[in-house]
Amino acid sequence: MTRARILPRRCRRHRSGRLGGGLCRVCQNPCPGVTAYTSGAATATLLAATGLLDDRLIGEVSSNAATITAAVSTAATLTLAAPGAGLRHYITGLRIERHAAALLVAGTTPVLVTTTNLPGVLAFSIPMEAAAQGSVYEKLLDPVRAMMASAQNTATTIVAPLTTSVIWRISATFYVAP
Repeated sequence: MTRARILPRRCRRHRSGRLGGGLCRVCQNPCPGVTAYTSGAATATLLAATGLLDDRLIGEVSSNAATITAAVSTAATLTLAAPGAGLRHYITGLRIERHAAALLVAGTTPVLVTTTNLPGVLAFSIPMEAAAQGSVYEKLLDPVRAMMASAQNTATTIVAPLTTSVIWRISATFYVAP
């Protein structure tokens, strides 16, 4: 373990230590600053950005986006990879699209699009209504504040099930933070 010890800076003229208040013991002139003394090896890393940080935008701006488009009559799973230790996803927008690749016949129950790692076992009901070929049904989630993932360092998924004659497209905008 490396320990740093702060030593008083010496007066340049007399090479003597400082008195209380930062004055030289011999000439009573001010001796500026201190120096650091370290023993052993240490590694220092500095991270910086050239742009200004606008604190008003934290939690308002999405720095990431992901989209998955499935083939006809295939399930679609959008996976946001685990962000790393101590971090989680914050979903700022979610769009689920059901494209009719052929004439859709009305069903009696809705199609459920499910999620993992989102609060309350979040699921979306997509109506299984009659639809003409080429039509699109959109489900849009645009929260006022970002939706925080339930667990840190865990992948977040949105899953649309296999549905006959349907092409699923799922898009999410999000950022990663503690």
